[in-house]
Amino acid sequence: MTGFRIDKFAFDPDAVSVWADTDPRHKNWPVVYTLDGQSEIYIGESINGSGRLRQHIDSGKKHQLNHARVIIDETFNKSVCLD
Repeated sequence: MTGFRIDKFAFDPDAVSVWADTDPRHKNWPVVYTLDGQSEIYIGESINGSGRLRQHIDSGKKHQLNHARVIIDETFNKSVCLD
């Protein structure tokens, strides 16, 4: 088993900023993430998790997505995340 972790936090600008600053991999490492609310879920991948989450927030789309979960694994690479 690898050393993966799942970070869970509120999907809002303040929580994303705090999360972004807690580990350099949040800005430069392949991750898989989910954004969810009561009636929808979004699943994505990125090599810049904090930047991608900010893009979602800044998009202005009106969604009821309130929670983020980001999966980080030391063995991830871009191909693994896409699969």
